[in-house]
Amino acid sequence: MRGGVTSDVYPDFLQINRYINGEQKLFECDLKEVLSGKRTVKLNDGDVVTVKKISKPLEEYVNIDGSVYYPGQFDLKENNKLSVLLNNAKPTWQAKTSFIVLERTRPDQTVKVITLPFPKADGSNDFALQQLDKIHILNKSTYSDVDTISVNGQVRKPFSREFAIDDTLTINKAIEMAGGLKPSVYPVAYIFRKDLRNPDKMKYIPVNVNKDGKMHLKPGDALNVYDNSIYTNVGELRILGAIKKAGNFTYDPSMTIHDLIMNAGGFTVGAAYDNVTVFRTVFSPTEPTKLQSITLKIDSSYHVVNVNNFSLQPYDKVVVRMTPEFTLGRTVEISGMVKYPGVYVLENKQTTLTDVIKKAGGLLKEADPYGGALFRTYNNRGNISISLKDIMKNPGNYAYNPILFDGDIVNINRMENTVTIAETGTRMDQYISVSDNSMALGSKNATYKNVVYQGKHNARWYIRNFSGGFRKNADKNSVTVTSLSNQMTGTKRFLWIRHYPVVYPGSTIALKMNTERVKKEMEPKEKTDLQTTIGKTLTTLTSTLSVILLLREL
Repeated sequence: MRGGVTSDVYPDFLQINRYINGEQKLFECDLKEVLSGKRTVKLNDGDVVTVKKISKPLEEYVNIDGSVYYPGQFDLKENNKLSVLLNNAKPTWQAKTSFIVLERTRPDQTVKVITLPFPKADGSNDFALQQLDKIHILNKSTYSDVDTISVNGQVRKPFSREFAIDDTLTINKAIEMAGGLKPSVYPVAYIFRKDLRNPDKMKYIPVNVNKDGKMHLKPGDALNVYDNSIYTNVGELRILGAIKKAGNFTYDPSMTIHDLIMNAGGFTVGAAYDNVTVFRTVFSPTEPTKLQSITLKIDSSYHVVNVNNFSLQPYDKVVVRMTPEFTLGRTVEISGMVKYPGVYVLENKQTTLTDVIKKAGGLLKEADPYGGALFRTYNNRGNISISLKDIMKNPGNYAYNPILFDGDIVNINRMENTVTIAETGTRMDQYISVSDNSMALGSKNATYKNVVYQGKHNARWYIRNFSGGFRKNADKNSVTVTSLSNQMTGTKRFLWIRHYPVVYPGSTIALKMNTERVKKEMEPKEKTDLQTTIGKTLTTLTSTLSVILLLREL
């Protein structure tokens, strides 16, 4: 055969599947005879040759496991006696030699468990083995009563080890096995003793690790050694406020205010040396907790000068205040139409806009009395509307003259001799088809018209003279005038009379369309039936004449 056969081939079987006259037939022969040349088999076109593999499982063996050095399967012929198998598998020194457990498999695959005595050296107690027998050599530890002794907590090497039920270990030996005690150990430890007959039952036995070292630990015991800090009420000190490094510090009776402030990096610039407050919690086992406030004065070396022999207590909170009105050069910036624009320092927290304008040399002739802008960075306020004319007329009134904050930016506008009119709602767009819905309703992209300022007229005057007047559906009540300082004035109405806002240089005039009227106008209208209308009119006239005639006859 081409290439030969594998080692696991079944030597007594070779099968040929052949088609003869349209019919499938099988021919079988001895594979060994073919391979040795004793028999020659001619193959035809289309023949299928099958060589089977050995499928018979291994049966002539015995198995041993457990406390032996060489567990596994052994040949039955060479190990047909229990003593021979044990000699080859080599039981360990922990092996239990009082008996052996054997599992024997019957032909129906059921298993019979047999307990056998361990064979003796003289050959007695030996036992004949059968194929598929399994021998289990047990370990002595399986039948010994053991439990753990453990040492936990403030020792260098905590451990947990098994001991025989009758063994004991002194506390000193157990601590030595754990590498000794740590420096922070609390002298009183506890033994957690478990009742071996009732594991849910536990005893807690206090011991002194320095004095009770000869006391014995039993299997099931756990020696727990504790940290001294658990039983020490250390407390905590806290310092915050106008110091460089706020934080918490562990209380120590020797720590002074000087030490605490130095550990916090010292005072910051502007700290009030005469106003250091200590908040002290007063504890009592029988009364409610109280909070006490102590005000200290500190010298330049951070020592207390107004209280003799002052000492800190656990849980004290020290707060360092800032000097009132202290500032590190709060600044504002003014630009535009002032004589000396630039950055100016706020002298106090009540500095107003007119104060800064004076420092900047006053307003130039080109300054717009109606136009100015104030941008506030504090709390991200943004733009703040102001009226420069009202501010200059009322410098002492905070309702007009704003108090400035650190970071404020002021811009004084140049006089603009123009007025801007938005096209929406005016006849400025009269050449655009009214059918354009967006334009009719007031487009967001509406254009603007700039005209020269014509004097102190109201918004209606400018719309009529420069934008062709109002559109049919304009909302005249929505007319507004917005100044360069973002101040907006609206149209007021008393009964049927409208009072339009006055326009100043640089202002923008805007209004809206009456959307309800525009929509209604765009809705399709019903066609008028002339004959029906005439008929209704004649009927009404006839009825009226009949009534008049009846009245005359009465």
